[in-house]
Amino acid sequence: MLYDPQYVEQVNNVISNTKRQYAVPVYTMDDINNIPDSELHLSINDNLFLETLLMNIRGETISYATFKKKKTKDKETENIN
Repeated sequence: MLYDPQYVEQVNNVISNTKRQYAVPVYTMDDINNIPDSELHLSINDNLFLETLLMNIRGETISYATFKKKKTKDKETENIN
Protein backbone atom coordinates (compact mmCIF):
# COMPACT_ATOMS: atom_id res chain seq x y z
CA MET A 1 0.00 0.00 0.00
CA LEU A 2 2.96 2.33 0.39
CA TYR A 3 3.10 2.62 -3.41
CA ASP A 4 -0.55 3.71 -3.55
CA PRO A 5 -0.61 7.54 -3.71
CA GLN A 6 -4.13 7.74 -2.26
CA TYR A 7 -3.09 5.73 0.81
CA VAL A 8 0.07 7.79 1.31
CA GLU A 9 -2.00 10.98 1.09
CA GLN A 10 -4.42 9.68 3.73
CA VAL A 11 -1.59 8.72 6.09
CA ASN A 12 0.00 12.15 5.64
CA ASN A 13 -3.36 13.71 6.54
CA VAL A 14 -3.56 11.54 9.66
CA ILE A 15 -0.08 12.69 10.69
CA SER A 16 -0.97 16.36 10.12
CA ASN A 17 -4.25 16.06 12.01
CA THR A 18 -2.57 14.33 14.95
CA LYS A 19 0.12 17.01 15.08
CA ARG A 20 -2.56 19.72 15.07
CA GLN A 21 -4.51 17.95 17.79
CA TYR A 22 -1.60 17.68 20.24
CA ALA A 23 0.47 20.78 19.44
CA VAL A 24 0.77 23.42 22.12
CA PRO A 25 -1.81 26.17 21.45
CA VAL A 26 0.85 28.83 20.80
CA TYR A 27 1.18 27.61 17.19
CA THR A 28 -1.17 28.69 14.45
CA MET A 29 -2.87 25.64 12.99
CA ASP A 30 -2.18 26.75 9.42
CA ASP A 31 1.60 26.88 9.90
CA ILE A 32 1.98 23.72 11.99
CA ASN A 33 3.24 21.71 9.01
CA ASN A 34 6.01 24.25 8.36
CA ILE A 35 7.50 23.79 11.83
CA PRO A 36 10.25 21.14 11.95
CA ASP A 37 9.24 18.09 13.95
CA SER A 38 12.26 18.48 16.23
CA GLU A 39 11.07 21.97 17.25
CA LEU A 40 7.38 21.16 17.69
CA HIS A 41 6.22 21.31 21.29
CA LEU A 42 3.43 18.93 22.20
CA SER A 43 0.87 19.05 24.97
CA ILE A 44 1.51 15.36 25.76
CA ASN A 45 4.55 13.17 26.36
CA ASP A 46 6.54 12.29 23.21
CA ASN A 47 6.08 8.55 23.79
CA LEU A 48 2.34 8.95 24.22
CA PHE A 49 2.21 11.05 21.05
CA LEU A 50 4.05 8.33 19.12
CA GLU A 51 1.68 5.64 20.38
CA THR A 52 -1.33 7.80 19.51
CA LEU A 53 0.05 8.54 16.05
CA LEU A 54 0.71 4.86 15.38
CA MET A 55 -2.78 3.96 16.58
CA ASN A 56 -4.33 6.55 14.25
CA ILE A 57 -2.24 5.35 11.30
CA ARG A 58 -3.20 1.75 12.05
CA GLY A 59 -6.88 2.68 12.10
CA GLU A 60 -6.57 4.48 8.78
CA THR A 61 -4.65 1.54 7.29
CA ILE A 62 -7.33 -0.95 8.32
CA SER A 63 -10.05 1.29 6.93
CA TYR A 64 -8.22 1.80 3.64
CA ALA A 65 -7.38 -1.90 3.24
CA THR A 66 -11.04 -2.80 3.78
CA PHE A 67 -12.08 -0.21 1.20
CA LYS A 68 -9.56 -1.53 -1.36
CA LYS A 69 -10.62 -5.14 -0.74
CA LYS A 70 -14.28 -4.28 -1.26
CA LYS A 71 -13.45 -2.32 -4.40
CA THR A 72 -11.41 -5.23 -5.80
CA LYS A 73 -14.15 -7.73 -4.93
CA ASP A 74 -16.79 -5.55 -6.61
CA LYS A 75 -14.63 -5.29 -9.73
CA GLU A 76 -14.13 -9.08 -9.75
CA THR A 77 -17.88 -9.66 -9.43
CA GLU A 78 -18.53 -7.18 -12.24
CA ASN A 79 -16.02 -8.96 -14.49
CA ILE A 80 -17.53 -12.38 -13.75
CA ASN A 81 -21.03 -11.13 -14.59
